[in-house]
Amino acid sequence: MSHTAFVEQASPEQYAKALNPQTKPALERRDITSEEWRQYSWIDPATGHRMVYKIHNPVAVYLYVGCKTHRVLDEKGVAHCLPSVGMYGCVLTWKNKPGYPPVTF
Repeated sequence: MSHTAFVEQASPEQYAKALNPQTKPALERRDITSEEWRQYSWIDPATGHRMVYKIHNPVAVYLYVGCKTHRVLDEKGVAHCLPSVGMYGCVLTWKNKPGYPPVTF
């Protein structure tokens, strides 16, 4: 398993818009306690290598619709910042815990 920091530089205009309460997109929290694990895979734009990042026992995902990253909170309270699905070819896979349907929304 590979873990890397993922940082993308925002333009001054993007940064100002994100901090302005009138233009900041609404943050969404989605409960994902049904998941045993979730795994992200994407192409690192700096190296061209496929990166894989797995999170065990995630509890919530926080996202701004239309943004390039989102955050996943695990059971230990650690927040993980990852590319949004589709960014850099990012693919999301997961496995739900026993007793839950394989896919829940």
